[in-house]
This record gives sequence, structure tokens and C-alpha cells, in this order.
Amino acid sequence: MKKLIYSSLVALFLMPLPVLGSVSGYIKMGGSYMSQADASSYDQSRMIIDLGTGSVTDKGWTLGLNYDYEKDSGGENKTGTSSSPTRSSIGPTVGWISKREMGPYALFSYYLFSSRSDGYTGSGFQFDGGYKVPIGFTSIALQLTYKRFSYGKLNGASIGAFNQTYVDPYIVCWIDF
Repeated sequence: MKKLIYSSLVALFLMPLPVLGSVSGYIKMGGSYMSQADASSYDQSRMIIDLGTGSVTDKGWTLGLNYDYEKDSGGENKTGTSSSPTRSSIGPTVGWISKREMGPYALFSYYLFSSRSDGYTGSGFQFDGGYKVPIGFTSIALQLTYKRFSYGKLNGASIGAFNQTYVDPYIVCWIDF
């Protein structure tokens, strides 16, 4: 069922765009890794990967799809005991991307589905702001991302909202076509 929903989302958000005039597209992969170890014998790390694709009109407006994955090793101690939930989210993206080779962009993604490996499910959103610089046939961007997730279910049962908010720096690789 999830595969059918994901396929429908891709078709819904990417197929109608050619009627908007001159349209180009992009594929982007971004990520961030943060790690911290302290004297109390705890290691903490977060790895985030964003994969996105979309179509861009001749004025720079974009409509696409974004997939976000996060692995959080937020309490792993040196004896091997750990709490390491993963999160995956998928949803549509809208925004504006400069049509110049080098330039800014602003994107908004709404995650219709967000689930964690520890049983929490919900939704969320993400704002991205960045600046692309061309390097050969690709571009590299520095990006600042704001994310907020709200989880209303734990193992299928309704619970009070559990929220997470992040602000993260990213390095992003773009391929425009």
C-alpha cells in the first residue's frame, strides 16, 4: 500500500508540470553529519540524508518530491547500550530556484508521512535556504534547513503530540537537467 501511495505522489507532483511552459528539472542529494563525545562516556551523532527531485519552470518555480532520512545515535554509551532511532519522511516540495548557474534557492517540503523506527508516526515540514555554485556539470550548495515533526501515533495508537524541531547545516549536490 505504501509503495502505491509513494508512486501516486510522484506522478501527481511531477507529471503535470510540462503544461506550465518551458520546464527543466533537478535531482539533489544533501546531507549533514554531526558527532559529539563527552567525558561522561556517551557518544552522540546524527546523520541526515535528503534526496529530492523536481521540475523547474522558466521563472524558477519548482514542484517536486523530497525524501528525508535520519539516523540518530542519541544515547549510545561505550558499553554498547543504545537508543538509535531512525526516521524516514516523504512529501511534496514547492519553492523557487534561481535560473542562473550560481544563485540562491528556497524550498518548502511538507512530509505527509514521517515514521520512526521506534514506532512513532506523524507528519512534518521543512524549509531549505541555500546558495548553489557550479562545479563542472553539477553544483554544490551550502544550505540551512529548519525541520519540525509532530508524531501523533505510537505503534498505531493515538498519543499526545510528540514534537521534534531541528536547524541543520547541509552540503548539497545538485544536478540540473
